[in-house]
Amino acid sequence: MKKKGDRCKKFENLEKDLLSIIDNSEQKKTINEIRRDLENKGVKTSWNTTRDYLESLYKKKKINKISYGDNIRFSFWGKK
Repeated sequence: MKKKGDRCKKFENLEKDLLSIIDNSEQKKTINEIRRDLENKGVKTSWNTTRDYLESLYKKKKINKISYGDNIRFSFWGKK
């Protein structure tokens, strides 16, 4: 059974990992590329979870987001 507050702790840990992946990359990455890097670190997340965390980091103005395309949007995430 999950304890109340576990989700926030996971988010803080995932936030650090996401920021380190983005800071260490020389070029902007897609969500799937970031997910693969997280899996290499031993962290398994779904595509939706990764996207939600990246969106929250974007709202906090810690990372940049660039979207290409009109019908099918490709979002790339990079350093601030």
